[in-house]
Amino acid sequence: MPNPFLFATDFSDAATDAADAAAALAAKFGEPLLLAHVFEPPATEESLVDSLRTAAGLRLRAEAERLRQGGASVEEELLEGSPYEAIAGLAERSSARLVVMASHRKRSLPARWFFGGVAERIVKTASVPCLVLRDAAFVEEWLSGRRPLRVFVGADLSVLADAPLLWVGKLAQIGPCEIIVAYLNWVPDEASRLGLAHSPSALLDTSHQIQSMLENELRKKVGRLLGDLPVTIRVEPRWGRADLPLIDMAELAQTDLFVVGTRTRGVFSRLFDESVSMGVLHHAPMAVATIPWNAPVAETAPPPSFDRVLVATDFSDTANHAIPYACALVAPGGVLCLGHVVDSHGLDEAEAQRQLAALVPPHAATRGIRCETAVWHGRAPAEDIVHLAEHFAADAICIGSHGRTGVARALIGSVAQGVLAASKRPVLVVRKPV
Repeated sequence: MPNPFLFATDFSDAATDAADAAAALAAKFGEPLLLAHVFEPPATEESLVDSLRTAAGLRLRAEAERLRQGGASVEEELLEGSPYEAIAGLAERSSARLVVMASHRKRSLPARWFFGGVAERIVKTASVPCLVLRDAAFVEEWLSGRRPLRVFVGADLSVLADAPLLWVGKLAQIGPCEIIVAYLNWVPDEASRLGLAHSPSALLDTSHQIQSMLENELRKKVGRLLGDLPVTIRVEPRWGRADLPLIDMAELAQTDLFVVGTRTRGVFSRLFDESVSMGVLHHAPMAVATIPWNAPVAETAPPPSFDRVLVATDFSDTANHAIPYACALVAPGGVLCLGHVVDSHGLDEAEAQRQLAALVPPHAATRGIRCETAVWHGRAPAEDIVHLAEHFAADAICIGSHGRTGVARALIGSVAQGVLAASKRPVLVVRKPV
């Protein structure tokens, strides 16, 4: 079956309603529906187990036939064993495009804490997008054209957010969507990344500046991935957990569907570091779609365009050697920024600006590339280059390297190595030939 929609049913009333929605979604995407039920053999005599297995198979066949009568293309599969392992395994084997499940009444907090639910375990295990439906009525209303789908995306500025945004873009291709993309940033981390965290009072003084920079960065990311789709951008500071405030924002927007990215976590991190996606799945009253950051949908991301490139130099031959490479990275009509970090023992700012201006590549103008110069005051070159890149909103960083290895690098240190370790942006390291 070519990329089916996989629906896991336990034959409950909630599952019956959700199955109709899953079949309608699959048909709209032009895919078949793979209907699955997991039979868990009880600890009893074999003849009784065989009878129960046969009954489950008949019930599954009847449900598949009901969906076919509604016009759906359906195949059924009876599985056996642990529900979450069986469904996750089937999703992998069938190359499922989406796993759809119905949500039941929430368990008490202690039960969720110690055992979790089948849906949550599938989400943690599956390598494909999962959709958990609380109330499936909105799906039919949207697909019939009676109203747009209200989608809320919990995003960030990392590559992990690409797949959820691209997945929402696929939804918008089959029906109108009202999309909100929200990012709640942890203020101390963002202030440190931007080089603005000098004191507690500085965090408050620069909060508006931080939010404005993050909003511009998120808007650019959304535009690259979703094109000209109308999207509302929300960036707000946070000082605690992100999942509950995001859910509050989604509820105020009367959201139908909350979309959030997931990533693989080890056993210990699952125990001690509850992820945003799991928190949303626990507490959100609306439907939730979880999209693994490396889901197949991510392969459809458009190639990046380096419209703004920062090249950092200390005016050495090695550093200056990287400037033509940085200029070659910049897309026609883009901006190249030549940056230098000044410490208390180095050049004064005016002299640094003069030397930077003398290094502007003469051929940049022929490609419509605008060149800027920037001086950053600091004491840790690698960290300061990263801060400068954030303020310049660089799409990429270019830096020269002596190519030291082993003991030499350990004793002398490497600015290029520090930039690679600290920056979330692509970094091109250029070695000068010896």
